[in-house]
This record gives sequence, C-alpha cells and structure tokens, in this order.
Amino acid sequence: MVEQVSAALEREGYKSRCVSVAHVEDLRKELEGHYEEGRMSDEIHEMLLRYLRFGIPNELPDAKSIFVVSAQSPRTVFYVNWRGRRLPVQVPPTYADQDAMIRRSLEIIRETLKPAGYTAVNARLPVKALAVHSGLARYGKNNITYVAGWGSYQRLAAFFSDVPCEADNWSELRMMDRCDSCTACEKACPTGAIHRDWVVVRAERCLCHLNEGPREFPDWVDPAWHDSIIGCLHCQKVCPENASVLHKVVEGPEFISEQTAEILKARSADDISPATLEKLRTMGLHYYTHAIARNLRVLVEQTNAAE
Repeated sequence: MVEQVSAALEREGYKSRCVSVAHVEDLRKELEGHYEEGRMSDEIHEMLLRYLRFGIPNELPDAKSIFVVSAQSPRTVFYVNWRGRRLPVQVPPTYADQDAMIRRSLEIIRETLKPAGYTAVNARLPVKALAVHSGLARYGKNNITYVAGWGSYQRLAAFFSDVPCEADNWSELRMMDRCDSCTACEKACPTGAIHRDWVVVRAERCLCHLNEGPREFPDWVDPAWHDSIIGCLHCQKVCPENASVLHKVVEGPEFISEQTAEILKARSADDISPATLEKLRTMGLHYYTHAIARNLRVLVEQTNAAE
C-alpha cells in the first residue's frame, strides 16, 4: 500500500516517503534537545509548541505511519501600483498554494488507501526534520530543506495514516555534502542568523521569523535587508543547489492603486475587500494580513529611497 501511495503521488508530480509513527516521540525529543542545549530561544520554542502536535491524533487513534510529501514550489512575482509606478514584489517558495497542495496530497493518499480500508489525516509535526529523517530531503546549513532536482524551491506536508509502514525509511539527520565547504548562505544572510556549525539557525534573528510576526521590526533591522513581501530569499538565491531552479517564477496577480492602498492600511483581513483578499489568497498571503501592510510599506519605501 505504501508503494501504491508513493506511485499515486508521483503521478501528480509529488515525491514522498513513509516512516513509522513510532518516530513521533523521536521528533519531540529532538526539538526539546535543541532547546535544552541552547540552540533555540524561549520565544521560538514556545511558538513551535503552540503549533506542533506530538501525539497520535484523536481522529486516527490506530495511526501506524506518517507520509511526508514534497511538491515543487517556484517563487511568485506580483505587482502593486502605487503613486504612478508599477512595482514588482516577490513571494518566496512554500507560501503560494500551500493549502491546495495539502488538500490534494491528502485526497490522493485517501483515495489510494480507501479500497484497502485505510485512511489518512493531516499531521502537525516538524515537517522539515521529518523530511530529512525520511530521506526525502537534506538540510542546508540555512535550516532549509532541499529535495533532489528541486533544491529548496519545494514545499512539504505530512499526514498520519493507519496503513502499516513495514519498510521504515528513518535515518539520522543529514546536511548536504556541499555545505561542508560552502559558506554562501552564511555570507548572504544580512542578520547573521545562520550558524557556521549548527543546522538550527538563530531563528529569532531570521527575517522570515521577524516579518511573519505582528511586531514592529527591531531597531537593528536595516529596512534595506527586506527582499520579499513575506519571508526572505537571501540565502536561497545564492545557494549553488538552487542554480537550476532560480529562473522558475510564477506571475502573480496585479493590484491596482486602490487595492495597494487597502493593503498598506490594513491591520487585519477585515480591512481588506473580498476582491483584494482573494488575490492575496492565491499567493498564501491571506494568512499574513497582520503583517503584509508593514512589510509592503518597507518595500515601497525602499523604492522611494532608490530614486
């Protein structure tokens, strides 16, 4: 059954691996180990524990396996019109269409398992660590996962299933061999978030963490460091493993000046019209309406300063 699921996902353009549900506890201990050994701040540890669920889901008490799935995810460029100018804005990989990828992956797994009496449900696990342990991906020094042929331009999802996983793919965490002699991402990171010796980055200094949250940016953050409406691409665009995928770009929607003004003033989704919100939704930005006004303002001001 696991092979049938893998083949069905592959026909849709996805890659996958399966591991035993017994490794949920390994994932929990690994996270706690990073925290106890000082590689993770209190803030990041608390944030992860609020989101992650290290236990067998109530809706599938007989869970025996975990499928981890990867899909290609190019960056997106959309346009805002503001004060007579048409400005390009980029969204890094993993944000756009994430919901659609999760829904479709789950549909495929369930459809494949149903004739044999099995099923699957969503999992809220540390999916990057899971993907690397399963052999589906390898870590970069920047704590981003890389899948063969796709680089870091891919997104991950995980699902519990009650199908037995007899050929458990679990292995030790591995970083890409290239990272041993490469310092490109470390040098490119403007905030110093990437540690020379750890796979775990200083997340509290990472632009992705800072611009996904609701707080104003710390004084030490230079506005010129921001290169995306959400997240960051500094380390990914210099990584040699991404050389073959950097050109892959999806063109996003265009926001007329009135819609741009809506976004710049918004404090939440309630401040944005349905038409504008739908455009944001196509890029996964509807989850960040608490932050994108601040972030877009910084990018627009960058353009003003450059002129």
